[in-house]
Amino acid sequence: MREIPQGKVIYSVGQKLDSFYLIRKGTVIVTYQGGKYLLQSGDVIGLCEIGNGISGMEYRAGTELEALVYPYGAAQMKHLFENSRDAVRYFTSSFFRQLNEILTRYRVL
Repeated sequence: MREIPQGKVIYSVGQKLDSFYLIRKGTVIVTYQGGKYLLQSGDVIGLCEIGNGISGMEYRAGTELEALVYPYGAAQMKHLFENSRDAVRYFTSSFFRQLNEILTRYRVL
C-alpha cells in the first residue's frame, strides 16, 4: 500500500510508467490534451498507457491517496490476471470507464 499526498504528480506527460496504481481511497485528477476527468476508488492509474508505457496524461492526487501498486510489464500483468479475478475486474471496469470519459469529451468537441 502506498500513501500519496494531495497535489503530488504521480505521472507527468512523457514519463515512463513503472507501475499501475489501484486506488483504494481518494481521487486522482487526470489531465490530457483536450480535457480532464477524475479517478476514484476502484480505478487504476496508467491503463490508458498500457500499449506503450509512456504517460500521455498527467495524473495528480486530487486528495490524499491510498493505492495498491502493481509493476508495469507484460509478464507481471499476466501473473496478476492469472491469480486474481478481482484484479481482472478492477482493471477492466476502470479501463472502459476511462475510455468512455475520453470518448465522451471528444464527441462534444
